[in-house]
Amino acid sequence: MQYLTGHKLKILIIDDNKDLAEIICALIGLLGHVTTAAYDGTDGIAKAREIRLDVIICDIGLPGISGHEVAKMS
Repeated sequence: MQYLTGHKLKILIIDDNKDLAEIICALIGLLGHVTTAAYDGTDGIAKAREIRLDVIICDIGLPGISGHEVAKMS
């Protein structure tokens, strides 16, 4: 089942809270989309550059590289 879009979206979740990132991935996956998780800004930027994504959901308060910096670099 693809929710509203009619096709699967590739979504990256970036959050340093691993449990929360995995829960969000699982819930979005139940809607029929493909999810990937990253647990820090550096890994998130790397995954954003290697995977052709439709959506990035990013925590703003990441340690090291903030979510704002991730958005600028992705």
